[in-house]
Amino acid sequence: MNVAELIDLAPDRAISEIRQGNDEVYKLTVSPGGAVTIWKLIPEERLEEL
Repeated sequence: MNVAELIDLAPDRAISEIRQGNDEVYKLTVSPGGAVTIWKLIPEERLEEL
């Protein structure tokens, strides 16, 4: 829900559209102007899933 709030996505839409596995790691970078960059860690052994 944190990601949904940052990208201004309604909770019901976020629940239906955002999927996350328990092993996923994200990094949020917030710039002074309020822009947000979301980084997702993809380990080398899972690159074939892209």
